[in-house]
Amino acid sequence: MAALAYDPEWPVRQRAIMALGRIGSARSLETLAAVLAMSGEGHWFERESAVQAMGECNNMPGLLAALSDTSEEVRRMAVRHLARQPRFDAKARGAIERARSRETNRTIKAELKSLLDGNHE
Repeated sequence: MAALAYDPEWPVRQRAIMALGRIGSARSLETLAAVLAMSGEGHWFERESAVQAMGECNNMPGLLAALSDTSEEVRRMAVRHLARQPRFDAKARGAIERARSRETNRTIKAELKSLLDGNHE
């Protein structure tokens, strides 16, 4: 399944990425993290799909990493999935605060502030 995440055809890659999120195994999450790490390479929608898949299996490290992506769409998807989390630990709050301090998109910056204001330990 992991190999299909790198298939030359986008529909195959997308289905594989979403399936990896449903599987949620350590190996699946490693592949999703590798897709996400391709920031600046390929197309943003591949990384957005990886973030969506990570969100479905509540992969907090992956969602937090996505806040540093070069694409606003990818960062917005990460915020959307982070908003579904009931609370954040100190490490997650720190990552969100750092992301907020460097965010250039005003809407995403406001959404990050909302995450911090609405989620307390």
